[in-house]
Amino acid sequence: MVCDCSFDWHNFRDLFIHFCGGSAPGRLERINGKEEKMDKKWVILGKKKYQNPTARDVLEVRGFNKKEIEAFLSSKDPSEIDLTSLGIKSSEIDTFISLVKSGISENLPIIIHGDYDVDGICATAILWEHLYKTLGYKKTLPYIPDRFEEGYGLSENSVNGVLKLREKLDQTSKKGLLIIVDAGIGAIKEIDQAKSLGFKVVVVDHHQKGKELPKADAIIWTDKLCSGGIAWFLLSYLKSENGNLPSGLDLAALATIADIQPLVGANRSIVKFGLEAINKTSRIGLMELIKVSGLFGKEIGTYEVGWMLAPRLNASGRLENALISLRLLCTDNESLAREIAKTLDQINSERQKLTIESLTLAKTQVTKDQKGILIVSHETYHEGIIGLVAGRLSQEFYRPAIAISRGEKVSRGSARSISEFNIIEALHHFDHLLLGAGGHPMAAGFSIETEKIEQFITEFVSYGDTLLSEEIAPKITVDLEISLSDVSKDLLNEVENLSPFGVGNPKPIFLVRGLTLENFKTVGATADHLKMVLKDGKRSINAIGFGLGPLAEVLNKDCKLDVLLQIAVNDYNGSKTIEPQIKDLKNAIS
Repeated sequence: MVCDCSFDWHNFRDLFIHFCGGSAPGRLERINGKEEKMDKKWVILGKKKYQNPTARDVLEVRGFNKKEIEAFLSSKDPSEIDLTSLGIKSSEIDTFISLVKSGISENLPIIIHGDYDVDGICATAILWEHLYKTLGYKKTLPYIPDRFEEGYGLSENSVNGVLKLREKLDQTSKKGLLIIVDAGIGAIKEIDQAKSLGFKVVVVDHHQKGKELPKADAIIWTDKLCSGGIAWFLLSYLKSENGNLPSGLDLAALATIADIQPLVGANRSIVKFGLEAINKTSRIGLMELIKVSGLFGKEIGTYEVGWMLAPRLNASGRLENALISLRLLCTDNESLAREIAKTLDQINSERQKLTIESLTLAKTQVTKDQKGILIVSHETYHEGIIGLVAGRLSQEFYRPAIAISRGEKVSRGSARSISEFNIIEALHHFDHLLLGAGGHPMAAGFSIETEKIEQFITEFVSYGDTLLSEEIAPKITVDLEISLSDVSKDLLNEVENLSPFGVGNPKPIFLVRGLTLENFKTVGATADHLKMVLKDGKRSINAIGFGLGPLAEVLNKDCKLDVLLQIAVNDYNGSKTIEPQIKDLKNAIS
Protein backbone atom coordinates (compact mmCIF):
# COMPACT_ATOMS: atom_id res chain seq x y z
CA MET A 1 0.00 0.00 0.00
CA VAL A 2 1.16 3.49 -0.80
CA CYS A 3 -0.04 6.57 1.04
CA ASP A 4 1.26 10.04 0.42
CA CYS A 5 -0.95 11.85 2.90
CA SER A 6 1.89 13.42 4.84
CA PHE A 7 1.64 16.99 6.06
CA ASP A 8 0.67 19.14 3.09
CA TRP A 9 1.65 22.70 3.93
CA HIS A 10 0.55 24.51 0.76
CA ASN A 11 -2.98 23.22 1.25
CA PHE A 12 -2.71 23.34 5.03
CA ARG A 13 -1.58 26.97 5.02
CA ASP A 14 -4.85 28.11 3.50
CA LEU A 15 -6.87 25.75 5.66
CA PHE A 16 -5.03 27.10 8.67
CA ILE A 17 -5.53 30.74 7.74
CA HIS A 18 -9.21 29.87 7.37
CA PHE A 19 -9.41 28.16 10.75
CA CYS A 20 -6.99 30.31 12.73
CA GLY A 21 -7.46 33.79 11.33
CA GLY A 22 -7.11 35.79 8.15
CA SER A 23 -8.58 35.23 4.73
CA ALA A 24 -7.31 32.53 2.45
CA PRO A 25 -6.07 33.82 -0.90
CA GLY A 26 -7.94 32.69 -3.93
CA ARG A 27 -11.29 34.48 -3.89
CA LEU A 28 -10.50 35.22 -7.52
CA GLU A 29 -9.84 31.95 -9.28
CA ARG A 30 -7.33 31.89 -12.13
CA ILE A 31 -7.63 29.32 -14.89
CA ASN A 32 -5.15 29.63 -17.74
CA GLY A 33 -4.70 33.31 -17.03
CA LYS A 34 -8.40 34.15 -16.84
CA GLU A 35 -9.87 35.26 -13.55
CA GLU A 36 -13.27 34.11 -12.44
CA LYS A 37 -15.07 35.05 -9.26
CA MET A 38 -15.83 32.13 -6.98
CA ASP A 39 -18.63 33.14 -4.60
CA LYS A 40 -18.53 31.42 -1.26
CA LYS A 41 -21.70 30.24 0.38
CA TRP A 42 -22.25 31.65 3.86
CA VAL A 43 -23.65 29.08 6.29
CA ILE A 44 -24.83 31.00 9.35
CA LEU A 45 -25.20 28.89 12.50
CA GLY A 46 -26.70 31.46 14.86
CA LYS A 47 -30.32 32.24 13.99
CA LYS A 48 -30.46 35.60 15.74
CA LYS A 49 -28.34 38.66 16.31
CA TYR A 50 -26.21 38.35 19.45
CA GLN A 51 -25.34 41.10 21.92
CA ASN A 52 -22.20 40.74 24.06
CA PRO A 53 -21.42 37.32 22.51
CA THR A 54 -19.56 34.74 24.59
CA ALA A 55 -17.55 31.57 24.02
CA ARG A 56 -20.57 29.61 25.26
CA ASP A 57 -22.73 31.19 22.56
CA VAL A 58 -20.29 30.02 19.90
CA LEU A 59 -20.18 26.45 21.23
CA GLU A 60 -23.94 26.35 21.56
CA VAL A 61 -24.57 27.24 17.91
CA ARG A 62 -21.95 24.68 16.95
CA GLY A 63 -24.15 22.01 18.50
CA PHE A 64 -22.54 21.50 21.91
CA ASN A 65 -24.86 20.65 24.82
CA LYS A 66 -24.29 22.07 28.32
CA LYS A 67 -22.18 19.11 29.48
CA GLU A 68 -20.03 19.26 26.34
CA ILE A 69 -19.56 23.02 26.71
CA GLU A 70 -18.32 22.59 30.29
CA ALA A 71 -15.95 19.80 29.21
CA PHE A 72 -14.64 21.86 26.31
CA LEU A 73 -13.93 24.97 28.37
CA SER A 74 -12.40 23.03 31.27
CA SER A 75 -9.75 21.43 29.00
CA LYS A 76 -9.05 18.08 30.66
CA ASP A 77 -5.36 17.26 31.11
CA PRO A 78 -4.46 14.55 28.55
CA SER A 79 -2.96 12.40 31.31
CA GLU A 80 -6.53 11.96 32.62
CA ILE A 81 -7.77 10.48 29.33
CA ASP A 82 -7.86 6.72 28.84
CA LEU A 83 -7.03 5.19 25.46
CA THR A 84 -9.97 2.81 25.68
CA SER A 85 -12.31 5.83 25.58
CA LEU A 86 -10.92 6.53 22.12
CA GLY A 87 -11.95 3.19 20.63
CA ILE A 88 -8.78 1.19 21.31
CA LYS A 89 -9.37 -2.27 22.76
CA SER A 90 -7.93 -2.83 26.24
CA SER A 91 -6.90 -6.36 25.17
CA GLU A 92 -4.68 -4.91 22.44
CA ILE A 93 -3.11 -2.47 24.92
CA ASP A 94 -2.46 -5.34 27.35
CA THR A 95 -0.79 -7.33 24.59
CA PHE A 96 1.36 -4.31 23.65
CA ILE A 97 2.50 -3.87 27.28
CA SER A 98 3.25 -7.57 27.60
CA LEU A 99 5.26 -7.66 24.36
CA VAL A 100 7.37 -4.64 25.33
CA LYS A 101 8.02 -5.89 28.87
CA SER A 102 8.90 -9.41 27.69
CA GLY A 103 11.09 -7.96 24.95
CA ILE A 104 13.04 -5.99 27.55
CA SER A 105 13.24 -8.88 30.03
CA GLU A 106 14.45 -11.25 27.30
CA ASN A 107 16.93 -8.63 26.03
CA LEU A 108 15.48 -8.74 22.50
CA PRO A 109 16.12 -6.13 19.80
CA ILE A 110 13.20 -3.67 19.69
CA ILE A 111 12.83 -1.64 16.51
CA ILE A 112 10.44 1.27 15.99
CA HIS A 113 9.49 1.52 12.30
CA GLY A 114 8.02 4.94 11.50
CA ASP A 115 7.04 7.04 8.53
CA TYR A 116 8.64 10.03 6.83
CA ASP A 117 6.07 12.71 7.69
CA VAL A 118 5.90 14.76 10.90
CA ASP A 119 3.39 12.41 12.51
CA GLY A 120 5.47 9.33 11.75
CA ILE A 121 8.70 11.01 12.82
CA CYS A 122 7.24 12.26 16.11
CA ALA A 123 5.54 8.95 16.93
CA THR A 124 8.85 7.15 16.35
CA ALA A 125 10.74 9.64 18.51
CA ILE A 126 8.20 9.41 21.35
CA LEU A 127 8.40 5.61 21.62
CA TRP A 128 12.13 5.28 20.98
CA GLU A 129 13.06 7.99 23.50
CA HIS A 130 10.90 6.39 26.17
CA LEU A 131 12.51 2.99 25.68
CA TYR A 132 16.07 4.25 25.29
CA LYS A 133 16.20 7.26 27.60
CA THR A 134 13.40 6.91 30.14
CA LEU A 135 13.44 3.14 30.61
CA GLY A 136 17.16 2.89 29.86
CA TYR A 137 16.78 0.02 27.39
CA LYS A 138 19.68 0.31 24.94
CA LYS A 139 18.84 -2.53 22.58
CA THR A 140 16.45 -0.45 20.54
CA LEU A 141 16.71 1.57 17.33
CA PRO A 142 14.36 3.66 15.18
CA TYR A 143 13.84 3.00 11.48
CA ILE A 144 12.42 5.49 8.98
CA PRO A 145 11.93 4.21 5.41
CA ASP A 146 13.35 6.14 2.49
CA ARG A 147 10.51 7.61 0.41
CA PHE A 148 12.33 7.03 -2.87
CA GLU A 149 13.97 3.66 -2.25
CA GLU A 150 11.35 1.98 -0.08
CA GLY A 151 8.13 3.93 -0.48
CA TYR A 152 5.46 4.48 2.13
CA GLY A 153 5.07 2.43 5.27
CA LEU A 154 6.16 -1.14 5.80
CA SER A 155 7.44 -2.63 2.56
CA GLU A 156 9.48 -5.68 1.61
CA ASN A 157 12.52 -3.43 1.36
CA SER A 158 11.96 -1.81 4.75
CA VAL A 159 11.46 -5.22 6.39
CA ASN A 160 14.90 -6.13 5.03
CA GLY A 161 16.20 -2.86 6.46
CA VAL A 162 14.71 -3.71 9.85
CA LEU A 163 16.38 -7.11 9.66
CA LYS A 164 19.76 -5.41 9.20
CA LEU A 165 19.08 -3.24 12.25
CA ARG A 166 18.33 -6.37 14.29
CA GLU A 167 21.67 -7.80 13.24
CA LYS A 168 23.33 -4.54 14.25
CA LEU A 169 21.77 -4.73 17.70
CA ASP A 170 22.39 -8.47 18.13
CA GLN A 171 24.15 -10.53 15.49
CA THR A 172 22.95 -13.83 16.96
CA SER A 173 19.31 -13.01 17.69
CA LYS A 174 16.63 -14.66 15.57
CA LYS A 175 13.83 -12.88 17.42
CA GLY A 176 12.79 -9.30 18.02
CA LEU A 177 9.93 -6.87 18.55
CA LEU A 178 8.89 -4.65 15.66
CA ILE A 179 6.62 -1.71 16.49
CA ILE A 180 5.22 -0.06 13.35
CA VAL A 181 3.89 3.48 13.85
CA ASP A 182 1.84 5.61 11.45
CA ALA A 183 1.65 2.70 9.00
CA GLY A 184 1.05 -1.02 8.87
CA ILE A 185 -2.75 -1.29 9.00
CA GLY A 186 -2.77 -2.47 5.38
CA ALA A 187 0.62 -4.22 5.28
CA ILE A 188 -0.74 -7.78 5.13
CA LYS A 189 2.12 -9.51 3.26
CA GLU A 190 4.87 -7.39 4.79
CA ILE A 191 3.83 -8.20 8.36
CA ASP A 192 3.68 -11.89 7.45
CA GLN A 193 7.22 -11.47 6.11
CA ALA A 194 8.40 -9.84 9.36
CA LYS A 195 6.81 -12.56 11.49
CA SER A 196 8.44 -15.27 9.37
CA LEU A 197 11.78 -13.66 10.29
CA GLY A 198 11.09 -14.09 14.01
CA PHE A 199 9.58 -10.71 14.89
CA LYS A 200 6.64 -10.11 17.15
CA VAL A 201 4.76 -7.24 15.50
CA VAL A 202 2.74 -4.35 16.91
CA VAL A 203 0.87 -1.93 14.62
CA VAL A 204 0.19 1.60 15.90
CA ASP A 205 -1.82 3.37 13.21
CA HIS A 206 -4.74 5.67 12.42
CA HIS A 207 -5.08 5.30 8.64
CA GLN A 208 -8.24 3.88 7.14
CA LYS A 209 -8.64 0.15 7.62
CA GLY A 210 -9.02 -2.16 4.66
CA LYS A 211 -11.30 -5.18 4.39
CA GLU A 212 -8.55 -7.39 5.78
CA LEU A 213 -6.33 -6.68 8.79
CA PRO A 214 -2.73 -7.87 9.12
CA LYS A 215 -1.91 -10.78 11.43
CA ALA A 216 0.02 -8.59 13.85
CA ASP A 217 0.39 -9.62 17.48
CA ALA A 218 -1.28 -6.37 18.55
CA ILE A 219 -3.09 -3.65 16.62
CA ILE A 220 -3.40 -0.29 18.38
CA TRP A 221 -5.75 1.60 16.06
CA THR A 222 -8.07 4.55 16.28
CA ASP A 223 -9.10 7.27 13.85
CA LYS A 224 -9.63 9.73 16.70
CA LEU A 225 -5.90 10.52 17.10
CA CYS A 226 -2.83 10.74 14.91
CA SER A 227 -0.08 8.20 15.50
CA GLY A 228 1.97 10.64 17.57
CA GLY A 229 -1.02 11.07 19.88
CA ILE A 230 -1.56 7.32 20.18
CA ALA A 231 2.15 6.80 20.92
CA TRP A 232 2.11 9.36 23.72
CA PHE A 233 -0.94 7.78 25.37
CA LEU A 234 0.67 4.33 25.14
CA LEU A 235 3.58 5.57 27.23
CA SER A 236 1.29 6.05 30.22
CA TYR A 237 1.09 2.25 30.30
CA LEU A 238 4.87 1.98 30.23
CA LYS A 239 5.76 4.31 33.10
CA SER A 240 9.27 4.27 34.40
CA GLU A 241 9.94 2.72 37.79
CA ASN A 242 9.60 6.09 39.51
CA GLY A 243 6.08 6.43 38.10
CA ASN A 244 6.76 9.68 36.26
CA LEU A 245 4.31 10.60 33.54
CA PRO A 246 5.70 10.21 30.01
CA SER A 247 7.53 13.00 28.25
CA GLY A 248 7.03 13.73 24.58
CA LEU A 249 3.81 15.76 24.83
CA ASP A 250 5.56 18.47 22.81
CA LEU A 251 6.07 15.97 19.99
CA ALA A 252 2.51 14.68 20.26
CA ALA A 253 1.26 18.25 19.81
CA LEU A 254 3.56 18.78 16.81
CA ALA A 255 2.23 15.60 15.22
CA THR A 256 -1.41 16.43 15.94
CA ILE A 257 -1.19 19.90 14.41
CA ALA A 258 0.89 18.79 11.43
CA ASP A 259 -1.42 15.87 10.66
CA ILE A 260 -4.39 18.28 10.62
CA GLN A 261 -6.32 16.42 13.29
CA PRO A 262 -9.63 17.92 14.50
CA LEU A 263 -8.86 19.92 17.64
CA VAL A 264 -11.65 18.58 19.83
CA GLY A 265 -11.64 16.05 22.65
CA ALA A 266 -8.32 14.34 23.26
CA ASN A 267 -6.63 16.13 20.35
CA ARG A 268 -7.53 19.51 21.84
CA SER A 269 -6.08 18.43 25.19
CA ILE A 270 -2.86 17.20 23.56
CA VAL A 271 -2.40 20.46 21.66
CA LYS A 272 -3.42 22.81 24.48
CA PHE A 273 -1.04 21.26 27.00
CA GLY A 274 1.53 20.30 24.36
CA LEU A 275 1.88 23.92 23.24
CA GLU A 276 2.73 24.83 26.83
CA ALA A 277 5.46 22.18 26.69
CA ILE A 278 6.75 23.55 23.37
CA ASN A 279 6.93 27.09 24.73
CA LYS A 280 8.89 25.84 27.77
CA THR A 281 10.87 23.22 25.89
CA SER A 282 14.33 22.11 26.91
CA ARG A 283 14.49 19.76 23.89
CA ILE A 284 17.67 20.93 22.18
CA GLY A 285 16.60 20.04 18.64
CA LEU A 286 13.27 21.76 18.96
CA MET A 287 14.93 24.86 20.40
CA GLU A 288 17.27 25.07 17.40
CA LEU A 289 14.38 24.54 15.00
CA ILE A 290 12.51 27.37 16.71
CA LYS A 291 15.54 29.64 16.29
CA VAL A 292 16.10 28.88 12.61
CA SER A 293 12.38 29.44 12.00
CA GLY A 294 12.63 32.97 13.41
CA LEU A 295 10.44 32.18 16.41
CA PHE A 296 12.92 32.49 19.26
CA GLY A 297 11.42 34.53 22.09
CA LYS A 298 7.95 34.48 20.54
CA GLU A 299 4.78 32.77 21.71
CA ILE A 300 4.29 29.59 19.69
CA GLY A 301 0.76 28.51 18.87
CA THR A 302 -0.89 26.22 16.36
CA TYR A 303 -0.19 28.65 13.53
CA GLU A 304 3.53 28.85 14.29
CA VAL A 305 3.80 25.06 14.50
CA GLY A 306 1.96 24.58 11.23
CA TRP A 307 3.41 27.49 9.31
CA MET A 308 7.01 27.50 10.52
CA LEU A 309 8.08 24.31 12.31
CA ALA A 310 6.26 21.45 10.61
CA PRO A 311 7.24 22.33 7.01
CA ARG A 312 10.92 22.19 7.96
CA LEU A 313 10.53 18.84 9.70
CA ASN A 314 8.62 17.51 6.69
CA ALA A 315 11.10 18.80 4.13
CA SER A 316 13.73 16.12 4.78
CA GLY A 317 11.29 13.30 4.07
CA ARG A 318 10.06 15.03 0.92
CA LEU A 319 13.44 15.59 -0.71
CA GLU A 320 16.02 13.52 1.18
CA ASN A 321 15.63 11.22 4.21
CA ALA A 322 13.42 11.87 7.22
CA LEU A 323 16.03 10.40 9.56
CA ILE A 324 17.53 13.89 9.48
CA SER A 325 14.46 15.29 11.25
CA LEU A 326 14.28 12.36 13.66
CA ARG A 327 17.89 12.98 14.71
CA LEU A 328 17.10 16.63 15.33
CA LEU A 329 14.25 15.79 17.69
CA CYS A 330 16.19 13.14 19.61
CA THR A 331 19.72 14.54 19.86
CA ASP A 332 21.25 15.86 23.09
CA ASN A 333 24.13 17.47 21.19
CA GLU A 334 23.62 21.23 20.83
CA SER A 335 26.09 21.79 17.98
CA LEU A 336 24.68 18.84 16.03
CA ALA A 337 21.14 20.14 16.57
CA ARG A 338 22.12 23.58 15.29
CA GLU A 339 23.72 22.05 12.19
CA ILE A 340 20.70 19.85 11.45
CA ALA A 341 18.24 22.72 11.94
CA LYS A 342 20.14 24.82 9.40
CA THR A 343 20.17 21.88 6.99
CA LEU A 344 16.41 21.45 7.31
CA ASP A 345 15.93 25.15 6.68
CA GLN A 346 17.92 24.85 3.44
CA ILE A 347 16.04 21.73 2.33
CA ASN A 348 12.76 23.50 3.01
CA SER A 349 13.81 26.42 0.81
CA GLU A 350 14.55 23.96 -2.01
CA ARG A 351 11.18 22.31 -1.41
CA GLN A 352 9.45 25.69 -1.76
CA LYS A 353 11.26 26.34 -5.05
CA LEU A 354 10.33 22.95 -6.49
CA THR A 355 6.71 23.37 -5.43
CA ILE A 356 6.39 26.72 -7.18
CA GLU A 357 7.91 25.32 -10.37
CA SER A 358 5.67 22.23 -10.38
CA LEU A 359 2.53 24.19 -9.47
CA THR A 360 3.17 26.63 -12.32
CA LEU A 361 3.36 23.69 -14.74
CA ALA A 362 0.32 22.01 -13.19
CA LYS A 363 -1.85 25.06 -13.73
CA THR A 364 -1.10 24.96 -17.45
CA GLN A 365 -2.47 21.39 -17.48
CA VAL A 366 -5.77 22.44 -15.90
CA THR A 367 -8.32 23.55 -18.45
CA LYS A 368 -11.38 25.69 -17.91
CA ASP A 369 -13.77 22.90 -18.94
CA GLN A 370 -12.57 20.58 -16.16
CA LYS A 371 -15.56 20.75 -13.83
CA GLY A 372 -14.91 17.58 -11.86
CA ILE A 373 -11.75 15.93 -10.60
CA LEU A 374 -8.48 17.59 -11.58
CA ILE A 375 -5.64 15.24 -12.55
CA VAL A 376 -2.21 16.38 -13.68
CA SER A 377 0.84 14.25 -14.43
CA HIS A 378 4.39 14.86 -15.57
CA GLU A 379 7.77 13.20 -15.43
CA THR A 380 9.32 16.33 -13.89
CA TYR A 381 7.03 16.38 -10.86
CA HIS A 382 9.17 15.53 -7.86
CA GLU A 383 7.67 12.62 -5.95
CA GLY A 384 8.23 14.42 -2.68
CA ILE A 385 6.07 17.44 -3.51
CA ILE A 386 3.17 16.02 -5.55
CA GLY A 387 1.02 16.11 -2.42
CA LEU A 388 1.63 19.82 -2.16
CA VAL A 389 0.72 20.34 -5.81
CA ALA A 390 -2.48 18.32 -5.47
CA GLY A 391 -3.40 20.19 -2.30
CA ARG A 392 -2.86 23.58 -3.87
CA LEU A 393 -4.95 22.71 -6.92
CA SER A 394 -7.73 21.36 -4.73
CA GLN A 395 -7.74 24.50 -2.59
CA GLU A 396 -7.65 26.95 -5.49
CA PHE A 397 -10.28 25.28 -7.68
CA TYR A 398 -12.29 23.62 -4.92
CA ARG A 399 -12.21 20.24 -6.57
CA PRO A 400 -10.57 16.90 -5.73
CA ALA A 401 -7.11 16.92 -7.29
CA ILE A 402 -4.47 14.34 -8.11
CA ALA A 403 -0.85 14.94 -9.09
CA ILE A 404 1.15 12.07 -10.56
CA SER A 405 4.92 11.82 -10.74
CA ARG A 406 5.55 9.74 -13.85
CA GLY A 407 8.25 7.09 -13.63
CA GLU A 408 9.66 4.88 -16.34
CA LYS A 409 7.67 1.81 -15.27
CA VAL A 410 5.97 2.75 -11.99
CA SER A 411 4.48 6.13 -11.14
CA ARG A 412 3.27 7.60 -7.85
CA GLY A 413 0.24 9.76 -7.30
CA SER A 414 -0.96 11.95 -4.48
CA ALA A 415 -4.56 13.06 -3.98
CA ARG A 416 -6.21 15.84 -1.98
CA SER A 417 -9.93 16.34 -1.72
CA ILE A 418 -12.84 18.45 -0.53
CA SER A 419 -15.44 17.59 2.10
CA GLU A 420 -17.98 16.50 -0.52
CA PHE A 421 -15.76 13.73 -1.96
CA ASN A 422 -14.12 10.80 -0.12
CA ILE A 423 -10.90 10.39 -2.08
CA ILE A 424 -9.66 7.13 -0.55
CA GLU A 425 -13.00 5.38 -1.14
CA ALA A 426 -12.91 6.62 -4.73
CA LEU A 427 -9.38 5.31 -5.25
CA HIS A 428 -10.34 1.89 -3.91
CA HIS A 429 -12.93 1.64 -6.71
CA PHE A 430 -9.91 1.44 -9.02
CA ASP A 431 -7.80 -1.08 -7.12
CA HIS A 432 -7.78 -3.16 -10.29
CA LEU A 433 -5.65 -0.46 -11.95
CA LEU A 434 -3.46 0.45 -8.97
CA LEU A 435 -0.49 -1.26 -7.39
CA GLY A 436 -1.61 0.04 -4.01
CA ALA A 437 -3.44 2.91 -2.33
CA GLY A 438 -3.95 4.20 1.19
CA GLY A 439 -4.87 7.27 3.16
CA HIS A 440 -7.86 9.24 4.44
CA PRO A 441 -11.08 10.71 3.01
CA MET A 442 -9.30 14.03 2.37
CA ALA A 443 -5.77 12.86 1.49
CA ALA A 444 -4.38 9.73 -0.08
CA GLY A 445 -1.60 8.31 -2.18
CA PHE A 446 -1.16 5.49 -4.63
CA SER A 447 1.24 3.79 -7.02
CA ILE A 448 0.40 2.71 -10.54
CA GLU A 449 2.08 1.17 -13.56
CA THR A 450 2.92 4.06 -15.87
CA GLU A 451 1.32 2.41 -18.88
CA LYS A 452 -2.04 2.40 -17.05
CA ILE A 453 -2.10 6.12 -16.19
CA GLU A 454 -4.20 7.25 -19.16
CA GLN A 455 -6.80 4.55 -18.54
CA PHE A 456 -6.90 5.48 -14.87
CA ILE A 457 -7.36 9.19 -15.64
CA THR A 458 -10.20 8.53 -18.09
CA GLU A 459 -12.08 6.16 -15.77
CA PHE A 460 -11.46 8.12 -12.57
CA VAL A 461 -12.59 11.43 -14.03
CA SER A 462 -15.72 9.75 -15.42
CA TYR A 463 -16.42 8.24 -12.00
CA GLY A 464 -15.99 11.62 -10.34
CA ASP A 465 -18.37 13.27 -12.78
CA THR A 466 -21.15 11.00 -11.54
CA LEU A 467 -20.64 12.17 -7.94
CA LEU A 468 -19.63 15.81 -8.22
CA SER A 469 -21.89 18.71 -9.09
CA GLU A 470 -20.69 21.73 -11.06
CA GLU A 471 -22.42 23.87 -8.44
CA ILE A 472 -20.08 22.76 -5.65
CA ALA A 473 -18.49 25.84 -4.14
CA PRO A 474 -16.53 26.53 -0.97
CA LYS A 475 -18.54 27.37 2.13
CA ILE A 476 -17.76 29.69 5.00
CA THR A 477 -19.36 28.70 8.28
CA VAL A 478 -20.42 31.78 10.23
CA ASP A 479 -20.95 31.43 13.96
CA LEU A 480 -22.83 34.53 15.07
CA GLU A 481 -24.24 37.79 13.76
CA ILE A 482 -23.08 40.69 15.93
CA SER A 483 -22.83 44.49 15.90
CA LEU A 484 -19.65 46.40 15.21
CA SER A 485 -19.77 47.66 18.80
CA ASP A 486 -19.20 44.06 19.96
CA VAL A 487 -15.79 43.95 18.25
CA SER A 488 -13.83 44.62 21.42
CA LYS A 489 -11.28 43.33 23.90
CA ASP A 490 -14.07 41.49 25.70
CA LEU A 491 -14.89 39.56 22.54
CA LEU A 492 -11.19 38.87 22.02
CA ASN A 493 -10.99 37.34 25.51
CA GLU A 494 -14.05 35.21 24.87
CA VAL A 495 -12.60 33.95 21.59
CA GLU A 496 -9.27 33.11 23.22
CA ASN A 497 -11.13 30.85 25.66
CA LEU A 498 -11.88 28.63 22.67
CA SER A 499 -8.26 28.22 21.54
CA PRO A 500 -6.23 26.42 20.32
CA PHE A 501 -7.75 26.70 16.87
CA GLY A 502 -7.49 24.40 13.91
CA VAL A 503 -9.49 21.90 11.90
CA GLY A 504 -12.52 20.82 13.90
CA ASN A 505 -12.28 23.90 16.13
CA PRO A 506 -12.08 26.91 13.80
CA LYS A 507 -11.59 30.41 15.08
CA PRO A 508 -15.07 31.96 15.28
CA ILE A 509 -16.32 33.97 12.33
CA PHE A 510 -18.77 36.80 12.95
CA LEU A 511 -21.18 38.50 10.58
CA VAL A 512 -21.66 42.28 10.77
CA ARG A 513 -24.30 43.65 8.40
CA GLY A 514 -24.75 47.02 6.75
CA LEU A 515 -21.29 48.53 7.23
CA THR A 516 -20.15 51.54 5.24
CA LEU A 517 -16.77 51.31 3.52
CA GLU A 518 -15.26 54.65 4.52
CA ASN A 519 -11.89 54.04 2.90
CA PHE A 520 -9.73 51.27 1.50
CA LYS A 521 -6.35 50.62 -0.08
CA THR A 522 -4.23 47.69 -1.14
CA VAL A 523 -1.15 46.82 0.89
CA GLY A 524 1.71 44.37 0.57
CA ALA A 525 4.59 44.14 -1.86
CA THR A 526 2.30 42.92 -4.65
CA ALA A 527 -0.93 44.57 -3.44
CA ASP A 528 -2.33 41.23 -2.33
CA HIS A 529 -4.08 42.51 0.78
CA LEU A 530 -6.85 45.02 1.45
CA LYS A 531 -6.78 47.58 4.25
CA MET A 532 -10.22 48.97 5.10
CA VAL A 533 -11.98 51.43 7.36
CA LEU A 534 -15.49 50.22 8.17
CA LYS A 535 -18.26 52.20 9.86
CA ASP A 536 -21.72 51.42 11.19
CA GLY A 537 -22.84 55.00 11.70
CA LYS A 538 -21.61 55.19 15.27
CA ARG A 539 -18.14 53.72 15.16
CA SER A 540 -15.31 53.28 12.69
CA ILE A 541 -12.78 50.46 12.84
CA ASN A 542 -9.69 49.47 10.87
CA ALA A 543 -9.72 46.00 9.30
CA ILE A 544 -7.46 43.92 7.07
CA GLY A 545 -8.39 41.40 4.39
CA PHE A 546 -5.47 39.10 3.61
CA GLY A 547 -5.57 37.96 0.00
CA LEU A 548 -8.47 40.28 -0.81
CA GLY A 549 -6.41 42.88 -2.68
CA PRO A 550 -7.99 42.07 -6.09
CA LEU A 551 -11.35 43.21 -4.75
CA ALA A 552 -10.10 46.79 -4.74
CA GLU A 553 -10.97 46.89 -8.44
CA VAL A 554 -14.67 46.32 -7.79
CA LEU A 555 -15.17 48.17 -4.48
CA ASN A 556 -16.41 51.74 -4.16
CA LYS A 557 -16.00 54.17 -1.32
CA ASP A 558 -19.15 54.54 0.82
CA CYS A 559 -20.66 51.31 -0.46
CA LYS A 560 -22.69 49.21 1.97
CA LEU A 561 -21.29 45.80 2.87
CA ASP A 562 -22.12 42.71 4.87
CA VAL A 563 -18.82 41.55 6.29
CA LEU A 564 -17.48 38.31 7.78
CA LEU A 565 -14.67 38.90 10.26
CA GLN A 566 -12.51 37.28 12.87
CA ILE A 567 -11.41 39.15 15.95
CA ALA A 568 -7.64 39.77 15.91
CA VAL A 569 -4.91 41.96 17.33
CA ASN A 570 -2.50 44.09 15.33
CA ASP A 571 0.78 44.08 17.25
CA TYR A 572 2.79 46.80 15.52
CA ASN A 573 5.91 48.21 17.17
CA GLY A 574 4.72 46.93 20.53
CA SER A 575 1.37 48.72 20.24
CA LYS A 576 -1.55 46.27 20.33
CA THR A 577 -4.89 47.27 18.86
CA ILE A 578 -8.01 45.36 17.86
CA GLU A 579 -7.97 44.95 14.08
CA PRO A 580 -10.49 42.44 12.67
CA GLN A 581 -9.42 40.21 9.83
CA ILE A 582 -11.96 40.13 7.00
CA LYS A 583 -12.86 36.65 5.77
CA ASP A 584 -15.30 37.68 3.06
CA LEU A 585 -17.66 40.48 2.11
CA LYS A 586 -20.72 41.00 -0.04
CA ASN A 587 -23.05 43.80 -0.99
CA ALA A 588 -25.29 44.55 1.96
CA ILE A 589 -28.74 43.01 1.90
CA SER A 590 -31.12 45.92 2.18
